Amino acid sequence: MEEFFKLIDPIPRPYPLEYGIKLYNEILKHQPKICYEFGSSWGFTTCAIAKALHDIGNKKIKFYSYDIDPKRVNKANALLKSLNLDHICKVETKDIFSLKSFGSHFDFLYIDIHNNGSAIQKVLDRINYKNKLVYFEGGSNIRNQVCVERKVPTFENLNYEVIFGENKRHSFSKLNK
Repeated sequence: MEEFFKLIDPIPRPYPLEYGIKLYNEILKHQPKICYEFGSSWGFTTCAIAKALHDIGNKKIKFYSYDIDPKRVNKANALLKSLNLDHICKVETKDIFSLKSFGSHFDFLYIDIHNNGSAIQKVLDRINYKNKLVYFEGGSNIRNQVCVERKVPTFENLNYEVIFGENKRHSFSKLNK
């Protein structure tokens, strides 16, 4: 795993390498079978999730990833291919808010859509997330302050646990049901 993270360390991203390692470990811990990612960007978190799913070794695992920007989608897919993870996931260009359905059957959802509590809530309003693992970028007190600076809603209306970065500028959290 250490060699893998050295390979993806140069990928453009707003958070430290440890963020991806923690996400990877969460996937290994829970071993989901159907996964979604909303907001793949350049593919850093996509690769961390795909590598964990690959290392689990279950051939029935499904992983769907979407981003709105076709250039980032192309870069993410090229990266997955270069790491031999393209059999696990192919990122698609989609505006998730224009989809009629996100898919009702999933075990794990990772949302990274600009640390915006309102956008996260819009996703949650459209899915049944009871008994599902839902993780999102943001949530720490410092990261919530970034929401305030951006003039977007924080996550204060959600019940969540910060998984990484409670006292750091970058964080991700797990939704508690």
